[in-house]
Amino acid sequence: MKTTHRLLLILLISLLLSACGGGSGGSVAVGGGGSAAVGGGTGRIQQKVTLSWTAPVTRTDGSSIAPAELDGYRIYYGNSPSNLSMQLDINDATQTSASIDLPPGSYDIAVTVYDVNGLESSFSNVVHKDVI
Repeated sequence: MKTTHRLLLILLISLLLSACGGGSGGSVAVGGGGSAAVGGGTGRIQQKVTLSWTAPVTRTDGSSIAPAELDGYRIYYGNSPSNLSMQLDINDATQTSASIDLPPGSYDIAVTVYDVNGLESSFSNVVHKDVI
């Protein structure tokens, strides 16, 4: 990742705290609830957590970036802000939300954006979500 050309992902963080879902968020929201599934044969109930964001309009150096220059997003998540070891690639720059099925636990989540040249931004602000 080249730090001189990293993209700036402008995010305003809003957590939806209700485990039953609902509510509205700002430019970025992490929510959960509404649906559950048993995954992976573990017998643990998983909950759908939804993250949404706003596409960036500038690079870290302040220069503008056209939507056609964006290539996708990566969602990083894990059990602490210093251990975002899992990731989900969103290979569609027009998509500004995604859902992840997570088992009960505490999660920290961040988003990056990457351009058509493969340059990836630094992490957005890390948000926290408890899945019950």
